[in-house]
Amino acid sequence: MGQTSAIQGSARQTRCRDLWGGYCSVLVGPPDWSHDRHPDVPATQRAASDRRTPPEVITWLATQGVCRVRVAENPSTPPEVLAQLALSPFIDIIWEIAGNPNTPPDALERHSQNRNVVMTNIRTRVAENPNTLTSTLERLARDEYPSVRLRVALSDHTPLAVLELLLGDSNREVAAAAAFHPAMPASSRAMWQLAQ
Repeated sequence: MGQTSAIQGSARQTRCRDLWGGYCSVLVGPPDWSHDRHPDVPATQRAASDRRTPPEVITWLATQGVCRVRVAENPSTPPEVLAQLALSPFIDIIWEIAGNPNTPPDALERHSQNRNVVMTNIRTRVAENPNTLTSTLERLARDEYPSVRLRVALSDHTPLAVLELLLGDSNREVAAAAAFHPAMPASSRAMWQLAQ
């Protein structure tokens, strides 16, 4: 009993009704620290998606198989948790990781290098992610699939040097997207239009 009190005293208590709509009170931490009854799967998944869920709870939910996709999509998920989830072999988790603005650049870089055709859609998500490094965008601007290069050209975060590279793309839609990107100077856009 004394050990339980010490654990409860050292951990922050979160009320389930704040996270899961009126279940028990859950002590943040491993499941054996909890008391009363655990929330059901849908309620737990809602908590995994909720931006208000405390980081400690998100970290614990990332260890629960039914919650990993929801944790991966939550923009409030801590970067270190996303980095761990990025090692997953499951495409649905990787899809969410690639689009999460909190995903660390090295995890995005790793998934941008996968040449598997199934990963083409993942690379398009990486191209749109605000955390993607310029060096990664430069490589994606040379991707064999036009859909990936188009996402680079459309991304708000693509630097001018990469956009200028895409102006000469063999795919007219990609080149046009680069030419009419808001960061493209009017003079460069005019030159591209005259060359068409």
